[in-house]
Amino acid sequence: MPETTHPQSHPDIRSVCTTRRRGVASTLLDFVYPRRCMACGADLYDRDTEHLCAACWAGVEPLGERKCPRCAAAQGPYAEQDECLACKGWSLHFRGATAFGHYEGPMRELIRRFKYHRCSFLTGPLGQLLSRQIEREAFADELEVVVPVPLHWRRRLERGFNQSELLAREVARELHLPLAARAMVRTRFTPPQAQLDSAARRRNLTDAFRVRQPERIRGKTVLLIDDVMTTCSTQAECAKTLRAAGARRVVAAAVAR
Repeated sequence: MPETTHPQSHPDIRSVCTTRRRGVASTLLDFVYPRRCMACGADLYDRDTEHLCAACWAGVEPLGERKCPRCAAAQGPYAEQDECLACKGWSLHFRGATAFGHYEGPMRELIRRFKYHRCSFLTGPLGQLLSRQIEREAFADELEVVVPVPLHWRRRLERGFNQSELLAREVARELHLPLAARAMVRTRFTPPQAQLDSAARRRNLTDAFRVRQPERIRGKTVLLIDDVMTTCSTQAECAKTLRAAGARRVVAAAVAR
């Protein structure tokens, strides 16, 4: 990535999403099948990272330190440390949250490609960005087990994989934590959350999850992984289920908020 990086760019973007080493085989392959930016479709060159052009990476906006410690929503410069209009008065059931960046622009397109277009090769760079973010949080040393937000089996069959599970595996590997990928399951096939308003999202997920391996999470601080947090309805219901099954504490983390 060029030195003229956007001043708000996260310091780990350049180290995690580095340019691949160029060999004869990859150069020939690029000649036949040119690499394209996953966000804007522009040609990628040697100076660019593997999946996004330099301009799109410059447009990725990290949340940084100005985020709610409770729900990870972005806060304005005059917000109180422990107050957030997005989660005030709402029982989230998880105690702490983090996310790498804003769910907009190139980051939104990158996650949509990863999630809906079977671009599972994006697991590595997205998972590593999230891992570096988690390592910065005060709760990082307390984490004991990683659990992904589960997909219903019908949705998983349609999509081909659970993107949250792929991210959870990468995060668990990066943070040297055990992964409980099957500890929690989704028991109801629900409409996509993106089609619903905030209140409907909460109703949609009521009693939609079940812990089937309580011994994996009982008495532990659980790191709950998802690709995106919007209203936090999914994370709240998952945390409620995990706490009811014996988890001591649940912390939520997602690539984007």
